[in-house]
Amino acid sequence: ANLASLTFLAEDGAHSILMTGDGDSAEILAGLRAQNKLDGNGQIHVTVLKVQHHGAEANVTREFVDAVTADHYIFCGNGNHHNPEIVVVEAMARARMAKMPDREFKFWFTSSSSYPGLTADFREHMRKVEKIVDDLVEESGGLMKKEFMEDGFYFDIL
Repeated sequence: ANLASLTFLAEDGAHSILMTGDGDSAEILAGLRAQNKLDGNGQIHVTVLKVQHHGAEANVTREFVDAVTADHYIFCGNGNHHNPEIVVVEAMARARMAKMPDREFKFWFTSSSSYPGLTADFREHMRKVEKIVDDLVEESGGLMKKEFMEDGFYFDIL
C-alpha cells in the first residue's frame, strides 16, 4: 500500500517542496533522476522536505540523506512505531550541517511529548526525539532551529 503513496516536487520560483508521502528512498531518488531534478552530483536542495514515511528508518537510506537537503524538514510522526526514528532525525541533521555549514535550517515536528492524547509510550519516544534535537541544535552552533507542535493545529513555515 505504501508504494501507492503520492510523491511530488512542486517548484515556484525560488521555493520548492518535496512531498514524499510514504515512499522509500530509492523510488523517490529514481523519480527525481527521471525528471532531471538532481544536479551533476546527484543532489537536490529544496525549500521544504516532508520526510518520508513519518521518518521511518526503513524508508530513509544514507543515499537519500546525502542526496536531498532542505531549509525546512517536516517530520510527521507522533511516536507510533518509534517514528520519527532518532537515527533518521540525527542522520538528516548531521548531513545537512556537513553539506551547508553556513546556512540555517529548521526541523519541524507535528507532535511533541506534550501533544494531547499521546500514549505513555509515544510520549516517551517524543521526549527522546526532543532530547536528540536539543543536542543537535546546540551542536550546530545556532544553524539548526526546531519547532515541535504543541496543539495540533498547523505550521506557518514561509
